Amino acid sequence: MEKIRIHKLAKDLGLPTKELIDMLSKVGFKIDSHMAAVTEQEAQQMMKKLSTVKIDTQANKKDNEHGKIESKAKDEIKKDDMENKTEKETQKDEISQGNKEEKTQKPEQNQEQKPQGERKPYQGNQTGERKPYQGNQTGERKPYQGNQSGERKPYQGNQSGERKPYQGNQTGERKPYQGNQTGERKPYQGNQTGERKPYQGSQTGERKPYQGTQTGERKPYQGNQTGERKPYQGNQTGERKPYQGNQTGERKPYQGNQTGERKPYQGNQTGERKPYQGSQSGSDDKKDFRKDGKRDFKKDTKEDLTKEELLIEIKKEEKRKELKIEELKKAKDKEKKKDNKFASGEMKYAKRDLTKKTQGKKKRRDRNDHPAVEEQEIVQIEGSAEDGILSIGETIAVGEFAKALGVQASEVIMKLVKLGIMASINQEIKFETAEKVAQEYDIILMKQEVEEEPQDLVDIEIKEDAEEDLKPRAPIVAVMGHVDHGKTTLLDRIRHTGVAEKEAGGITQHIGASEVVVNGQKIVFLDTPGHEAFTEMRARGAKVTDIAIIVVAADDGIMPQTVEAINHVKAAGVPLIIAINKIDKPTANIDQVRQELSGHGLLVEAWGGEVIDCPVSAKSGEGIENLLQMVLLVSELEEFKANPDRNAVGWVIESNLDKGRGAVATVVVLNGTLKVGDAVVAGSSHGKVRAMINSKGNRTGKVGPSTAVEILGLNEVPNAGDQFVVVDNEKQARIIAEKRRDKIREDYMKATSKIHLEDLFSQMQQGSVKELNLIVKADVQGSIEALRGSLEKISNEEVLVKVIHSGVGAITESDVMLASASNAIIIGFNVRPSMGAASTAEREQVDMRTYSIIYQAIEEIETAMKGMLDPEFVEEELGKADVRMVFKVPGAGMAAGCYVTKGKITRASKVRLVRDGIVIYDGTINSLRRFRDEVKEVATGYECGISLEKYSDLKEGDIIEAYFMKEVIRK
Repeated sequence: MEKIRIHKLAKDLGLPTKELIDMLSKVGFKIDSHMAAVTEQEAQQMMKKLSTVKIDTQANKKDNEHGKIESKAKDEIKKDDMENKTEKETQKDEISQGNKEEKTQKPEQNQEQKPQGERKPYQGNQTGERKPYQGNQTGERKPYQGNQSGERKPYQGNQSGERKPYQGNQTGERKPYQGNQTGERKPYQGNQTGERKPYQGSQTGERKPYQGTQTGERKPYQGNQTGERKPYQGNQTGERKPYQGNQTGERKPYQGNQTGERKPYQGNQTGERKPYQGSQSGSDDKKDFRKDGKRDFKKDTKEDLTKEELLIEIKKEEKRKELKIEELKKAKDKEKKKDNKFASGEMKYAKRDLTKKTQGKKKRRDRNDHPAVEEQEIVQIEGSAEDGILSIGETIAVGEFAKALGVQASEVIMKLVKLGIMASINQEIKFETAEKVAQEYDIILMKQEVEEEPQDLVDIEIKEDAEEDLKPRAPIVAVMGHVDHGKTTLLDRIRHTGVAEKEAGGITQHIGASEVVVNGQKIVFLDTPGHEAFTEMRARGAKVTDIAIIVVAADDGIMPQTVEAINHVKAAGVPLIIAINKIDKPTANIDQVRQELSGHGLLVEAWGGEVIDCPVSAKSGEGIENLLQMVLLVSELEEFKANPDRNAVGWVIESNLDKGRGAVATVVVLNGTLKVGDAVVAGSSHGKVRAMINSKGNRTGKVGPSTAVEILGLNEVPNAGDQFVVVDNEKQARIIAEKRRDKIREDYMKATSKIHLEDLFSQMQQGSVKELNLIVKADVQGSIEALRGSLEKISNEEVLVKVIHSGVGAITESDVMLASASNAIIIGFNVRPSMGAASTAEREQVDMRTYSIIYQAIEEIETAMKGMLDPEFVEEELGKADVRMVFKVPGAGMAAGCYVTKGKITRASKVRLVRDGIVIYDGTINSLRRFRDEVKEVATGYECGISLEKYSDLKEGDIIEAYFMKEVIRK
């Protein structure tokens, strides 16, 4: 009986597969996956169950709608009842209040006070007969300060009553007080109650005003002082000298601009008693802190102390240093808080003020102001030499270090010379060296904690989006596989373009990104190269992608790059679809491909596994529709989502330098929306998006998630595989890119210096390493990476390949001059030399080669390297001879009478003397004779006499083996 797949059943019903599985589980059918199969009878039962569920849900919807209408009607009726009720109650209140007012109000007032109706002054939204209006009411009697009106019926708030005025928390018959009223005996302010207490403020009276929280008859309060004498505040002068600072005594303390009898110390002022600051000297018993440029810690007094007293002094000194360290840390924390305020936007008003102040200035002046600020932030020296503690970074310039120590730079340079270090005033020295110099001056040097670069400067932290902000997005599909297995042709069939014809040698040279709409749904395809040189580009494609399609030729099977692509996809954890291509060929064997896939841990669905496989023919179009349906099915199950309302984030998949447009980067937006004018950071490059071109070649203003576009406006060509992020402004983008560039330069300098000093120099001395210098120029960054990777594989322990320079663009004269100076070969890939470069290369005799297919370049470089390798020699046997007799030859020593048993023995060949399986001699033949004649060679079956060079210990039974060393070309 024929079975039906669940995803096909969902397609027939017009429902999403996931929704159908959920509905079937609710009605009692347990479905494990979208590939589960059911019989036709079971499918009919499911349809019946689902139809009953739909009827019930529709009935429930109608009931719910009916219930909503009834509840809405009830709410309207209740609302009308409440309004009628409130109107009646309001009328009752008005009548009752009117009666009360008629009893209490005088007839004269009743006749005069009718500004709005008979007896209804209006206040706010309140309704009442006699409630006074707070505001601009007019009447005979002037209302009291506030919004009150009338003599006896002031109103404040929502209170109502016959005669009780309200102000604050007061209760009583008399007029309330608010503001600066003056009365005979009852001034009031705050919550005080009493008959005669004076009030602080602008009240006037007989008694002295109150200040502070003190209570008393005549004692004024100022600060925390108590007493009859006048208090001290600020720069006041009086009979008694106030306290300021830590000074005690009759003498006037120094504080700012105070004036007194004796002149206070300010800066470099001089007086009778000179207080200590810095390196000044005074007439007290205190020891001078510096003698001959060195700091003196009272060493002569410590010698006179006992051991216990000396320990106490040492502990005090340690505590003092600990306090200084704590102060330095607190200062650091304050600076961090300030930085956080700027980062979080709390200092926006300060920024606005700055812009207002500089509005009238020229732009050139503003532009020059920025570097000065940055220079101040570079030098960070904490502490001071006077305190005995300095805190510096990993390195410090000699001049800055001398300034921090308070000595001349020449003095520090002399100290460094004594340590065996030659340094100029602008040269930087390491912390360890600076520490040794600081010890000479008895100064403790502390190392500042090396803080990691902020996330927003080097590694931009990308915040996760809230679930409610996420919306479905199109899948990004990478097509991978072995070279010439039909990846580009398959994409060509899908997107109906002619890309396959343009590629040189039929191989995809660069990553291509294109968009295809299938059944109203968008799919983004990335075409990754299959050649072995493009390992990094395939890994990058797997990293960016949501779904991977691995193309395998049905007539070729699994190949090395196919295995590599499978490993990349497994490492990335990406859903996988196998496209078995070229099924229209007579030699196609689909089962053989499936068997080979199972050997790599991929069991296809047809054999009971979970991996989807689709037999297709890119040439005829067979199976293409089924492949696209599988892509949409996997996308529906994976539920790819993104937030279109945030700044764009994505990956650079290719980049190149265009002569007319500048740096061009092909990017895929994974999240957010990218707009023209956005400030972008991509690796160490930055810029403002000037234009965007989509996959169809049209300009666009903004693109959302899962979109491939070319962007213009970057300051330099980014590396393929760099992540791009949209930041707030161009200034921030520039700072981030510069920080990244500096970090890359530092890492490169560390790496190159290490190789130069430790490995290359020693090997060059031994003469075991030869170098092949190369300059690589290509049309796109991805090709440079591919060439580098292939050349590293060619390098071995004898030949070192060094790419001394690489870049995107045409070969220039400067490239040729660099090659001439460094004896390098120029390799150009898809680029041509300029006119000047070609003539210069001919004049300088520089080897310059250009290629359009990458494996041709690699083959030629391999050939060049083989010529640099030392030749390899292989031993080849010539013949064997048995020693039958040993005799003495006058003037020549011992000779052996031999019989040639194999091959031939030649005069020029090398020989080994073997005795009992052990080689006891390896050398050359001194004489080869047949009878009395000297011969060049003796063949098999002939006898001969052999004497060996500088060896005479021959015995019967020995074997003489003749051989020669054959030169073999290294591969």
